[in-house]
Formats: sequence, structure tokens, C-alpha cells
Amino acid sequence: MAQTEKRSVTVKRVRKRMTFFFTVIMIIVVLLITAYVYIKLKRISEQRFRENVSAADIQLGSSLDNFTHSWEAVCTDALAHTEVSSFDPITINYTAEQVERLGGQAGDVLKRTAAGRSCSDFFIIYLDSTTVGTVSDSTREHIDQWGFRMFLERMEGKNDIWLFSSALSDSKAFYLRRARDGAILVLSCDLNSISTLFSQKAFENEKFILSFKDTVVLSSSSLYSTGRFLPEEVTGMFNDINGDSFVNDEMTAASIVTDCGWNVMLIADSPIAKVSLSFIVVMAVIVSTAIGFLCWLTGLVSSANFVLAEMRASGNEFIDETTGRYNEYGLDEKISEKLETSLVGSTYAFILIGIKDSDQVKTAVTSKYWNELRTKLINISESFFSGRKIIVGRTHTDRIVLFVDFSEFDIFKAHQNLEQTCGDFCKAFDGLAAGEDNALRLYVNIGVSIYPDHAEDFDTLLEKAAKALGEADEKEGDSFVVYDPSKHEREEE
Repeated sequence: MAQTEKRSVTVKRVRKRMTFFFTVIMIIVVLLITAYVYIKLKRISEQRFRENVSAADIQLGSSLDNFTHSWEAVCTDALAHTEVSSFDPITINYTAEQVERLGGQAGDVLKRTAAGRSCSDFFIIYLDSTTVGTVSDSTREHIDQWGFRMFLERMEGKNDIWLFSSALSDSKAFYLRRARDGAILVLSCDLNSISTLFSQKAFENEKFILSFKDTVVLSSSSLYSTGRFLPEEVTGMFNDINGDSFVNDEMTAASIVTDCGWNVMLIADSPIAKVSLSFIVVMAVIVSTAIGFLCWLTGLVSSANFVLAEMRASGNEFIDETTGRYNEYGLDEKISEKLETSLVGSTYAFILIGIKDSDQVKTAVTSKYWNELRTKLINISESFFSGRKIIVGRTHTDRIVLFVDFSEFDIFKAHQNLEQTCGDFCKAFDGLAAGEDNALRLYVNIGVSIYPDHAEDFDTLLEKAAKALGEADEKEGDSFVVYDPSKHEREEE
């Protein structure tokens, strides 16, 4: 006959489990709170810093827009003068004297319009590469070599454009506007006049980059020199969205496209302080020690009632006095412990045994005989499963519980053996009777749930075995039913 495992579940072990449980719960709670606070503060800090950097970048972009708009207004004023707009040496056949006189008048208007402003070039170039206005020596060399076509190609079919090209000059920004067919107004400004826009004290701690088509125009960092292409580490930070910003553990950056089509980027150090590894280790040790002590104290206080119960109890509180086997609380402890330590692939049968029409049987026999009847059921069960490891007990609803190990290497075979054995087990109660001369024939109903197929904890296994037991109780004679999720869950709905 199989013997129930003798090692009892003491209150001391319960206290240890509760202490461990509270330790784990407290550590998880503290870690979750810490992680939440850290992430929340980090996001708030990042958001505020991104807003500040974006606002500063917008300020730089606005300064550049004001600069370009002012020069565009100058060009508009110049083209509005009759001397400039009416002079057309391409379509009108001027005499040499007219070309010199009218061209001189147009050039004088351009010079007067730009007087007092820092520009290197301010002229109109015509289809035949003739010019009126102010032309710098370096630009004149390019005109002599490439002519009108050089400016026409760089306009890319637009009416006007701000551009930077190292092929034209490494120190100038150009503005081209179509004056009429076959005539282009050309303006160039020294980059130093633009750099003064970005030298404000508010941006001393940030690095700015002014670029045109991923080519650096101006930069406050030696890493990005004028005329070179921006590296992917910079262009890849943004999502090609005007006004987009970016933040990580190393830097915060913002990007904006100005009205003239140039890109202004502002890069600052990350607001997130870098914490040294040694500081993290020390803090982790201190926090872990504090949490461990707090949880030990919490577990000790939480298990105080069990300690008092142990001191007052004369016997083991997990043993059913009637049968000498585990009561429901003991079954919960023992089976839960078995499930926690079971190997992957293990198979257990949770068997619930009841007597049909038990209420009528109780009225027909004495309490002593009923208790002996319970013991008889247990003895038959232990004898039948003598070759397997089992846990036996009684629930508070007066049902006998068997927790039987059917684990095998072949899981499919284990399930076949389980169902066949339970069918044979039902026959073990043939001839069970009660009353004087065994006049009252007794029948048993058996409900079975399977771990891990149907559930993975004691309470759920008990609940599902009870549903199977209820169906078995409706059948005639000795009967057993294995829990069927498709049927019993549908009935529950």
C-alpha cells in the first residue's frame, strides 16, 4: 500500500515562504516604482530640453529668414526701377552708345540700392554674359569661364534661389533671381555677415550647423567644416520633418528648414547625467540590503498568526483528524510544492472521489461507520495505486483527493495510461456496501483533471475535477469522468 509522504509542512516553512513571497513582491514593487519614476523624470527632462533646443533653433532660423528676406526686398526694389527693368540688351538692338549709357544707368541704380550693405556682388547678367552692376573679381573669373549658363543651371528652373556652392566660392552665399527671360539678378554675401547671426551668447553652449543640400555652409564645430558633406551620423538623427528634434544619452539636437530652403541644426549635450558604474553598484547594494531587511520584517509580521497557531496547536494543522491524511490546506501546500518542483513534461492526475447519494447514506449509518467508510475508500485507493507516487487527503466538502504521478518520457503514452488506469480504478470499488449485512449497495463517482493540460495550480485543478465529478454523479453505478474543456466550459457559459 502506498504511503502518504511523511514530511509535514510546518509553520516554519510557511513563514519562510511568506517571507520569500513578500521579499519578491517588495523588490518587484520597488523596482517598478523606481523604473517608472526614472522613466517619467527622464521623459520630462528630455521633453523640456528638446523644447528649449527647438525654440533656440527656431530663433536661429528666424534670424536667417529675416536676413534673407531683407536682401530679397532689396532685390525687389532694384528691379522695380525703370532704368533696371527697361534695359534689355538681348531683345532690343541698342547702339554701342545706348548700351553704355543705359547699362551704366541700370548699374548705378543697383549700386545705389545696395549702398551701405555688405554684399560682394550685386549685378544682372544677361544671356550674352554681359553684366551691369557690381561684380567681384572672383565672380568675374567664373563668368569669363562659364558665362550665363553657370547661373542658369544653378537656378534649377526656379524663379529665385539661395544657394551655396564651393564651385562658385567657399566664402559666399548667393541669391539668384530671374529678372526676365535671358536675365538673372545675382547677389552674393560674405558668410561672415551670416555667421554674426549665430554668435549670440544664448548659443554659446550649443553647436550650430547651417547646411544647403547636406553641404555645410557654416558651423561652430571644427568637426563640420565649410564645403564638406554632413556625415550620416548627423543627417540620420532626424526624420526629414521640419522642426524635428532628437535626444539620446549623448546629445540633444533640433533641425529646422528656413524659408530660403537652408537647414539650421542646433546640437547640445544630453541633459541626462551619466552615472558612474561604481555609484550604481553601491546604490544597488544599499537598496537591496534595505529591501531585504524590510521584507524579512514584513514576512515575520505577516506570519505571526501562524506562529501563534503552531504554539497553541496540539497536532499538525495540515492533517485531517478523521482520516489521518492531509486536509484541504495540507493538500494545497503539498500539491503546490510538488507542482513547483515538477520537471517539464510531467503528468499528474488530480482525482476527486465521492459517494453517490452521500446525504442519504449518512442518514442510514452512524457517524463512526461513515468515518470508517471514508478510510476504506482511502485504503482501496492507496492499494490500487501502490506502484505510483501519490498524495492523499480529504477536502472540507468531504471528498477524497488523490494526486497521482503518471509522468513518463512519452507524454502521449502517459495520457493513455492515465485514462485507462482511471477506468480500472473505478472498478476497484465493485461490491462496496454499507449497513447491516451490507444491505446498502454503494457506488462511487470519480472526477479527474490533468496537470498541466487542464490547469497548473491546486485550486483550478480542484475546481475542474469537481465539474467532472458532478457529471459522473449523474451517471448510473460506479462512474468516472475526465474533465473535458470543450464540454464543461461550454456548459459553464
